[in-house]
Amino acid sequence: MDGNETKCPCCGAPDKEVHNFYKYGSLIRVCKNCGEKYLDRSFREPAIQGVHPRAKNNYKNNFICIIGAVIFAVVFAAQALWFYKTKTPFGYDTQNQIGVLIISAGAVIGCILQLIYNKLGYMDKYNQRFIAESERRLQDPEYVKELLAFGIYVPKKYIKKEK
Repeated sequence: MDGNETKCPCCGAPDKEVHNFYKYGSLIRVCKNCGEKYLDRSFREPAIQGVHPRAKNNYKNNFICIIGAVIFAVVFAAQALWFYKTKTPFGYDTQNQIGVLIISAGAVIGCILQLIYNKLGYMDKYNQRFIAESERRLQDPEYVKELLAFGIYVPKKYIKKEK
């Protein structure tokens, strides 16, 4: 979770709020100081605006994972070769070499795990949770009216006709 600090346009009071990495949530915020509602465009309503481009399981993300794994594997191999060839007594340089070996090995493992995570579709499942939460919010006619009043496009399927 990350923090977000915006200022209320009515009273100017700072409004700190905890949110997820992609800032999914209601676009309408309520000031804790004056109680006024205001629009915060830094948030995303996934059912309307879609998921964040970096949150999608796409080829670009998979390609970046593969490139990262290859780069860190090359660093690991070069460092292991240097460590093997130098055979220095255990000292400051050796500690640095071992540190680089451990970090690059961890990075290779992390890249491979992220690639597996993407390939198995967990990112899509992660996004579906936020889309479902967004659709629940959009079932509230008052919330939809407020979005429309702030000039936010809302698909017709969420707009309930009054009788």
